[in-house]
Amino acid sequence: MVLLLTTSMMSFALADEADDTEDEETLEEISIMNYKFGAEVRLLQLEKVLTRNIMMGEKIIEILLELELEISELELILTEMNFLKDEIQSANPNSEDAVEQFVDMKNESINLTKEFRVTLHGLLDEEAVVTLREQMKDFYKEEMQSLREQIRNMIRNFNRNRLHSIYEIIGLFDEELLEQYNDGEVTIAEVKIQLREYFNNLTKEERRHLFAELKMNNIRGVIHAKAAFEDACEFAHVRKETRWNNRLLRINDIEDSSLRGEMNTRIRGRIGGN
Repeated sequence: MVLLLTTSMMSFALADEADDTEDEETLEEISIMNYKFGAEVRLLQLEKVLTRNIMMGEKIIEILLELELEISELELILTEMNFLKDEIQSANPNSEDAVEQFVDMKNESINLTKEFRVTLHGLLDEEAVVTLREQMKDFYKEEMQSLREQIRNMIRNFNRNRLHSIYEIIGLFDEELLEQYNDGEVTIAEVKIQLREYFNNLTKEERRHLFAELKMNNIRGVIHAKAAFEDACEFAHVRKETRWNNRLLRINDIEDSSLRGEMNTRIRGRIGGN
């Protein structure tokens, strides 16, 4: 019962300190966005993934230029990825449509990254792609350190607030431990140990009562996340067109006239197809 309780509680209520979110389901990701700091965590994680992909794309284009290969299509995709990155950075995590913005921008980030990859495979054979991947390995890690630290700090803030809420439910108060966790002096694993020790000292009836209350709290969060996800999907095409129209206004900032014209055609084609 103790193991089931703490595992269930932690999996729903807290954010993972491993900040790579590429393989997580969108619904699971947005389940923390209704809590304080949750939306900021997700937007920062999305920015981190996209920033890494942009840096890799820039390096790839640099290598392909040395090989005198045609890179105009890759440049278009990379330009739009940079537009998207700016939009992520300017998104308001406290706005009512934060979930909708996150879902939209995450989907577009995935699609642009896939488009870049497919286009690259059209220029190089599989052996060359493997060689290029080896050349790219680990080159961006140092440059990403600042974003990693921001994400870790934000996750600690988020988890501290969620733990405080959990402590209120179970009647456990240890502000000193929460501050130590927030300052990075103790890990989330050590906090879990304290919670397990606390539950070990409860009667079977007390455990059942707390488990039911925490489970209901988590279920409400899941239901809220599903509703938010459905709302995000319903008018996605309208929000897409708004973003694309805003990007048209930014095209004049592109110095390369050829790239500027191709980007204009690309975005207008999307608006027409939408």
